[in-house]
Amino acid sequence: AASVSLLDSGKTTTVNLPWQARGGLHSFKAIADSSQIVSERDETNNVFTTSVSVLAPDLIIKDVSWTPKNPSQGDSVTFTITVSNQGNYKATHSSLDYFVDDSPRGNHYLEESGAGAAVTKTFTYVAPADHFNFRVVADVEDKIPELNETNNEREISFPTPDKSNEIIVSNESNDKKLVP
Repeated sequence: AASVSLLDSGKTTTVNLPWQARGGLHSFKAIADSSQIVSERDETNNVFTTSVSVLAPDLIIKDVSWTPKNPSQGDSVTFTITVSNQGNYKATHSSLDYFVDDSPRGNHYLEESGAGAAVTKTFTYVAPADHFNFRVVADVEDKIPELNETNNEREISFPTPDKSNEIIVSNESNDKKLVP
């Protein structure tokens, strides 16, 4: 909000308001005499609205694969992670961090990447148990202002659901899934 002092008929004034630009589409509205203190011949022309699009990166974990597919305790598991910049501006360097059961287990340096670019990294870890969670996070410290700050991570729980062993038994009254 800004105050404008007395303005003579036919005159204009400029008001500057600071704004910290953030990536994405933003709408701005300026209203003159918003409290309707000044009596005017036309009260319908006091609003101006405009939109501004600010370019920004958007890092996502596009894909995670691993071998072996069904790791057991003591197996060496190699994860292949693809990070993509789906934004409309370059992403500066950051890190790709790895967590097993919410404990940090390593990271990789992520180089600067242009809009639409992708990079693939691999991470190998010995499975601590038959059941564990693996989580990977790009820009874990949120150093890069992004279009969407909530899509930078992926989590996989092991063992993963294996639907290939399901057998569907069907009859006219109901369907049942059996897992051998």
